[in-house]
Amino acid sequence: DYVPNYQRTISASTTVTVPTSTQSMLYLLSGSGSGAVGVGLPLLSSVSGGYNFTLVIKDSGNNAATNNVTITPTGPNVIDGAATKVISANSGSVTIVTDGTNWFTI
Repeated sequence: DYVPNYQRTISASTTVTVPTSTQSMLYLLSGSGSGAVGVGLPLLSSVSGGYNFTLVIKDSGNNAATNNVTITPTGPNVIDGAATKVISANSGSVTIVTDGTNWFTI
């Protein structure tokens, strides 16, 4: 079972940057539907624990079809070879892990 050691709920029209010091996180995006949400991933060379990093992002507010959640890595890092990952389905979620060089969805 997934047990995050850090959980944060953020609202719409917000951009949040994932901290580098926590290796396992759950973000519940429960905004009012008033705007898009952005999640910035840290530069992998600065992540504590490197490849042990796991991030779960969930549209708990059921608003992503109207107000997408855009996940963007910092610097040269990519997610599955792309510059961004977008959650565009209501109640959508994504789990992101790393090999220490790039981000991947599982």
